[in-house]
Amino acid sequence: MPRRAAENEVVRYISLPAQSTSYYIGFLKFLELRDKARAALGDGFSLAAFHRTVLSCGPVPFDVLEAVVDKRAQGSLLSTRCDLFDAATSELIANMRSANLCRSDGHFGGTDTVDAPPKWRPQGPPDITCILPTFAQSALIYGLSGDDNPLHADMRVAQGAGFDRPVLQGLCTFGIAGHAALRVFCDYAPERLKKLRVRFAAPLYPGESVHTTFWHLGRGTAAFQCHSVERNVMVINNGFVEYVE
Repeated sequence: MPRRAAENEVVRYISLPAQSTSYYIGFLKFLELRDKARAALGDGFSLAAFHRTVLSCGPVPFDVLEAVVDKRAQGSLLSTRCDLFDAATSELIANMRSANLCRSDGHFGGTDTVDAPPKWRPQGPPDITCILPTFAQSALIYGLSGDDNPLHADMRVAQGAGFDRPVLQGLCTFGIAGHAALRVFCDYAPERLKKLRVRFAAPLYPGESVHTTFWHLGRGTAAFQCHSVERNVMVINNGFVEYVE
């Protein structure tokens, strides 16, 4: 910077000390709102949409800007908890947690009470693999469990939602991952399976086979992914299993 320009900057900072401070406070506020929106929307967050929301406000106070960002940001994280007990003995059998991104809902506040899956990436080839089939009627059979969503049975509903054909229930896909873990690590002894956690990456279609790949993490723990064999598409990512050896 030329000496004259540097001197002018020094004079400006001395005469208007709050000017640069106010710029930086605004910068920090933008970062705070961006991180807040990203945390709320997860995979539904769009940096371009966030910028459009902020720029459309013009010069407004921070509290007004924050309210606008909260109002316009679509999506909410729906977390659920279910504790499963033995009806005869009241013994706790399992704790179940889930988190679903509702892309078109939200704006009602709340906090994220669900632990996010770790951002794990495979290191080298898998230590062990397992392939399990599904059948063309798998979604219809699984519907007997109480899931009567027509997305899993009606071609028109499925195509209207953007799928080629009815998709398999997510809980059924989760069960296939659990089946693979029981087969590989537990010798089909369910009492040895301590924890199973997944993140759904794409839908699975009835009739497709599921290729599950496991990587050992340590004693009694492993990470895994599940792919559709026919489409070579990852359907489960960030899988984690804990078991009794």
